[in-house]
Amino acid sequence: MNLDSTALFYQRMQQSWLKAIGIIRLVAGGGGTPLFAGVVLIGLYFGYKRFLEWMPSSFPAGLLTGLVLSLLLTSSRIRTWIKPADPVFLLPAETKMNGYFRASLCYSSLVHIIHLALALLLLSPLLAAGAPEDRSPLWLLFSLLSLAQILNVLIEWQSMRLLCKWSRRKIRGIAFLRFLLNFLWTEASMDRQWVGLLVLFCIMAGVWLGQVAVTPAFPLPWDELKKQEQCLLARYYHWAGWFVDLPAVQQPIRRRHIWVRIADRFTNYRKNPLLYLYWRHFFRKSELYAVFFRLLLWAIIMMALFPNPWVIFGIYLAASLMLFSQLPALIDANSYPAALKLYPLPKAAFKNSLARIGTVLSGMQALILTMVIAGFHWLSFAGTLLFLAYGLILSMIMAGLKKRSVPPQK
Repeated sequence: MNLDSTALFYQRMQQSWLKAIGIIRLVAGGGGTPLFAGVVLIGLYFGYKRFLEWMPSSFPAGLLTGLVLSLLLTSSRIRTWIKPADPVFLLPAETKMNGYFRASLCYSSLVHIIHLALALLLLSPLLAAGAPEDRSPLWLLFSLLSLAQILNVLIEWQSMRLLCKWSRRKIRGIAFLRFLLNFLWTEASMDRQWVGLLVLFCIMAGVWLGQVAVTPAFPLPWDELKKQEQCLLARYYHWAGWFVDLPAVQQPIRRRHIWVRIADRFTNYRKNPLLYLYWRHFFRKSELYAVFFRLLLWAIIMMALFPNPWVIFGIYLAASLMLFSQLPALIDANSYPAALKLYPLPKAAFKNSLARIGTVLSGMQALILTMVIAGFHWLSFAGTLLFLAYGLILSMIMAGLKKRSVPPQK
């Protein structure tokens, strides 16, 4: 089987980046996304500036920086772009996949080093404000941490390969050891402790070489690579889903134990199986879950920008309208097994369940916004109570209107 595994990796990388650029363009083209991003960046800038002005001379800036950078170094995920069907079609060429994974390690190291550079740029004002003058310059610190990042990627790759031989508890122990070594490496790099850096380098290189010595050449951890890639993609799509709907993307099923337990406690699947089913779908798989929090954040930001009482009431009305416009997607028959159509339930039960969910979500929206308004004193006490009553009454009215406008389910 003739296979240029290196070219295959770069082909998949190019396709993935083209798709990512398309999603970024969708996110950037969203109506409220530029405003939301601008408000968040401005808020973070002034908040960071105020924190630096407040920070006392005794504040452990070096310790805090070391912890952040150590976590970043330890979280050295490897991007492989392994697809679900690869264990079947690429398994016969397993002995020729060295070029593929070598390119994957180079790509992952480069991406993590870029993340490291961005983190150092963000943390540099903190270091400059709280660090003594004899600390390492930024370029030297970046060079030393980049070396540690490459070692972490190599150890992470060998740990993944050893999953076929070692238990996950042992692999987590190695990850914790890496975190401790990374923290010591970061502190030694900032203080230019060359002897300590040499000792730490020998320890980390020894860990990697020891793993290489006991790692079998084959088989490769196909299942783990596939699982990690799917989790990474699901995370990226989840982040993008906060700003733009991605209907073409299969949404992963998420556990969300706490929310599901609350829904199970307040719904009886024997008396109302549709309500039970819709709530579980909302928390575990529906895009409406992200839409709800997006609208909540949008409403809070707009109220902060325009804290006029009439504008605040209008913003809640707009948020409720947008929420109820998305609500019918929750009872779309294509999102459920075909057996749901065989349930011996009246057609009105579908709309009744949807109306109850809409009332609860809109009421929760009103309660959360009321607490935010009360916390920031955007309205008087009487105005805050009036807003709460307005929100709860509006949620019931809009739920009744949506119940009438939704067509019956077949």
